[in-house]
Amino acid sequence: MKSARLDKILADMGYASDEHIRLALKRQRTQGGRLGENLVEMGFLTRRQLMEALSRQFQLPWRSLAPADVPPELRRRLPSPGPHGSLAVPVRWEAEDGVLVVALNDPEDAGTLDRLRKEFGARRLEVHLAPDDELVAVHEADPDTDPPGFGGEGMIDLPDLFASPEDQPHGSSGGAGTPDLPPRERRKILMVSRRAQHRTFLPAVFSREGYDLVVVDGFDDVRNTLVEGSVEAVLVDAERRDDFRTWTRSGRLPPLPARVSMLSSVSEALIDNVLPYPEMLRSLKGAVEGIADLRSRDLKPPPPYGLIGRDVMALGRAVGLKAVTVDGLYLAVHLLSPPRGNPDPVMSENGDGAVTPREPFHEFAASRELAVRLRFPWAIETVLDVTLGLFLGPRTPEAPGRLDPEMLRAAQILALVWFHHIHAPGSEALEGEEGRQMRITLRRAGQRLATMELVEAYLSVIQDRREAGDVGETPQVLLVGTRRATDLGNRMARSRIRPVVTRDLTDAQAMAERSPPAAIVVDQGAVPGHVHHFARVAKLDAALPLYVITDERDAASTLDLLDAGVDDVFAPPHDLDLMAARIGRAIDARSRVRSALQSRGGDFSASFDAFSFMDLTQALAHGLKSVRIELSRQGTDEDAVLFLAKGRPIHARCDSLVGPEAVYRILTWEEDGEFSVHPESDFPEATIHESMESLLMEGCRLLDEAGRP
Repeated sequence: MKSARLDKILADMGYASDEHIRLALKRQRTQGGRLGENLVEMGFLTRRQLMEALSRQFQLPWRSLAPADVPPELRRRLPSPGPHGSLAVPVRWEAEDGVLVVALNDPEDAGTLDRLRKEFGARRLEVHLAPDDELVAVHEADPDTDPPGFGGEGMIDLPDLFASPEDQPHGSSGGAGTPDLPPRERRKILMVSRRAQHRTFLPAVFSREGYDLVVVDGFDDVRNTLVEGSVEAVLVDAERRDDFRTWTRSGRLPPLPARVSMLSSVSEALIDNVLPYPEMLRSLKGAVEGIADLRSRDLKPPPPYGLIGRDVMALGRAVGLKAVTVDGLYLAVHLLSPPRGNPDPVMSENGDGAVTPREPFHEFAASRELAVRLRFPWAIETVLDVTLGLFLGPRTPEAPGRLDPEMLRAAQILALVWFHHIHAPGSEALEGEEGRQMRITLRRAGQRLATMELVEAYLSVIQDRREAGDVGETPQVLLVGTRRATDLGNRMARSRIRPVVTRDLTDAQAMAERSPPAAIVVDQGAVPGHVHHFARVAKLDAALPLYVITDERDAASTLDLLDAGVDDVFAPPHDLDLMAARIGRAIDARSRVRSALQSRGGDFSASFDAFSFMDLTQALAHGLKSVRIELSRQGTDEDAVLFLAKGRPIHARCDSLVGPEAVYRILTWEEDGEFSVHPESDFPEATIHESMESLLMEGCRLLDEAGRP
């Protein structure tokens, strides 16, 4: 009955790699179950992809199934589970024609099919495949009709069960007696559980207290709920703990909220919660702060524990660590003690150019013992061990063995921030020579202690802190597309950008009008509609950056999109990390230029190592600024001027060069330039007729050609 092995079909369809199948087979040997279900549980395969592959393998149609699809009289006649987890459900019985429609997960379970044929006296069976979890839900459902008091989705109407007499309106005996509660914003909670009682009772309990509880079980449902966004916290049932950890480690889940909690049972959670967590944490923080003060009381100057604690928490939140992990990092900071003597110890130079201290901590064993004795519900002693290994190891490790990726990320944060404040203290200026040296030092240390992504995130945290009065809300980017747009959004979320994904251009236009985002990204091949028309409408607000991902490789298609008003086009090959970095950099540059203009009344000055020439001109062009930019090259007599009228370049001069050639010359200055920006309303005769984007693209091409051997 099978056309081929499932693993071969999955590989042919491009749904699973050999490595994914190998890991799933290994899990199958230890935990049982079917290969396909193990691939789904591990997050390597979606439920739909599995069903499509099984449909091809058995040459049978597949369908979705819910308890409501099965009449009560058929639910009372469900066959017992067959061997190896085989499940079958009679979905429809056409007695007159003798046809029984059956949904199952194992077409080779001939015994179950024979029993159904005999029980119903069926002359013909019409067999459909159905997902395991949906078959389980039918088997677990009440075989009788929903009793009174159940809502349309099988949820108990809790006001009937728990409302006191005074909560009921006069003369009412039904569920309409819910008391009027003061209006409040609904908060969304995700629960990962396969227990029927969680799905049945808990959503109504949470709803009465202002929460929307979404209870799901499989990987697909968890991922889809997170993709929808606005999930404030995640509750994971103890039975799903290992599976949830596998999903998170696979890297295929979107960023999780800071609050992720494991739940053994509702009753135990209520009974054991003697003291609210914030109060307990406040007490624990006070204790470790006291320990840190005692251990460092003879040091002059005292270690900046407050600054280190502030930075590890800010950086941890910026990269999306869970709340308990961020709190554990704060406690870990105060358990460590700096090396005695010179706070700037001799640095060891590695083959890869990284520099790190030979003695990162004082009395590390005592610090680790304190961590063990704290018994905090997150392994502080483990993060200390990994942090020490990062300082003393030959290079930044990959996630070793069974080490949780979030634990490694936490250790990298602790090591990087500790290095910055203890072993390489200094000014946190990001401009000028001091800022340049600080960035170089952190990036070199990051080669061993962290990752470049984490170093850049830390530099952003420092920048945000320096501009505390100018830091606004997290920028929101509107992405229009399907899977690729979602994957790009996940990468943006790592850089403190809030992605919002929609599949429809009309919806995107309405959303942008209601709440203008920091940028719009459209995946041209994945959305219906006319992207060129959308671009022209969206660019009526010319300050709104618009990017398009295209699968077309020819330059004519790219130029056509640019002519329609698109700010940048991402053609193949597609590097999502690079896209996210470029878009994030552009948003950051526009924000910084806007803040500088607002805070200085329209005039401001800086150097190219703080604002690159490309970032500066793109931000001013997108913002439709009418300005005069005066430029000079450090260490030379070379100077230049560039005029922008409502964001469009009008005239440029660099020494004897004018027009586009002057702009190309300025690009060769790289980080050696300085500039000042001034509002302008009187413009010289035009010597430039290209857009700013075209000038920069051509200038980069010329630079690239000049740099080739």
